[in-house]
This record gives sequence, structure tokens and C-alpha cells, in this order.
Amino acid sequence: MASTQWLNSILKPADVTESWNATTKSRRTRAGQSRALDTTCGQLALTHRPTGLCVRGEIPRGHRSRRAMRSLRDKLRARFWSDLEAAVVRHLRVAGRST
Repeated sequence: MASTQWLNSILKPADVTESWNATTKSRRTRAGQSRALDTTCGQLALTHRPTGLCVRGEIPRGHRSRRAMRSLRDKLRARFWSDLEAAVVRHLRVAGRST
């Protein structure tokens, strides 16, 4: 992530915990079958430790490369960061920040 994303944020990166769980499911019944039957999905959760607020979501199961999963995870993280910030602003009722 670029460091400029955090400049306008009220959240400190040290206060946010990220939990990523990626799973691969194989529908192969024999070792000799194609790996094209394997599918991958992932779950991401961002937790703001001081308030205990959590934003969760997942990348649906599909045929994706590691690079594609990394890209989707980064996009999801960026979206969740702003969602978590909005939730913290509502929870703490920060003046001057309306979302």
C-alpha cells in the first residue's frame, strides 16, 4: 500500500489489525487429474483495536492466480479501510468528519 493513503485518514495503521484467510479447494479425486479443477477464495477482516469495530468480506470462489488474488485483496483492503474509517467516525462522532 502506498503511504499517501494514510495521510488523510483518522485511523493509525498501528491500531488496525488485518486478518487474511485464503483457502484452496480441490475437486480432484485422483492426483493425476488437472489442477484446473482447483478453486481459490479468501476472507479479509480489518479490526480497529481501540474501538473493537470490524469490517469483513470475502473474495468469492473462482479460478484465480496468486497475482490476481493479491490484486483483489489489495482492492478489498483499500475499500475496507475507508469503510472502517467511516464506522469509527460514526462510533466516535468525530467533529468535522461526516460520512
